[in-house]
Amino acid sequence: FKCIVSPRGRDCVGFAERFFPHGIILDLKLPDMDGLDVLTDLKSNAKTRNIPVHVFSGADGESEAMRRGAKEFVAKPISMEKLEQLLKNLPTEDILEDISLFLHSVDSKIAKSKSGSPGYLLNENVFEGKSILIVDDDIRNVYSLRQILHGRGSSILVAENGREALEVLAEHPETDLVLMDIMMPEMDGYEATRRIREEARFKTLPIIALTAKAMKDDREKCIAAGASDYLLKPIDTEKLLMLMRVWLGK
Repeated sequence: FKCIVSPRGRDCVGFAERFFPHGIILDLKLPDMDGLDVLTDLKSNAKTRNIPVHVFSGADGESEAMRRGAKEFVAKPISMEKLEQLLKNLPTEDILEDISLFLHSVDSKIAKSKSGSPGYLLNENVFEGKSILIVDDDIRNVYSLRQILHGRGSSILVAENGREALEVLAEHPETDLVLMDIMMPEMDGYEATRRIREEARFKTLPIIALTAKAMKDDREKCIAAGASDYLLKPIDTEKLLMLMRVWLGK
């Protein structure tokens, strides 16, 4: 198991949003805030409310913890047997399904095309042998994306703007996925995505739009232009890799 430890309650929701843990062990007596308030924050947040929270505490509060959405309440001291039982029963498949929904995949056919466990969300093998096109005019962004993908077995193509992206795709129609910056000179990401979708052979090519704008209209413009999905800058590495696993695993 990989564990993330936080001594403070105020950090809990942020960690949960970022790392999507399979479960949370929560003490009620925290130095900065009441554990019950942390539980309420987790359960009122759409991104974290489905993560099971196991309350471990030497204090009273079982009925209130369960009322606020705890999976279970365990009184301290905790036996090793109880802890092992809890870890064995973590609902990993349910949580992975929640992650896939949170990743706002706009093509419902992804879910329909999957069978069995949704472990493809964590499958590093989906990168092996794939061709990834990075479209960005900022060499620093290109370098960062190359570093993220380094050592995963993918071949990397690069275009500095939308017009170059069309040329690269014409030469490499076998490309498996495009990371498309939106704001670029000559031809922006919106226009490039629309042009790509005009070609029948690229109708289902996964295109992930990378945008620095967080306005709802901008996100909708990405999807309307034909993007398969979108991600806000600055890029969160784990979210990017998980999105790519979703689309490469189709």
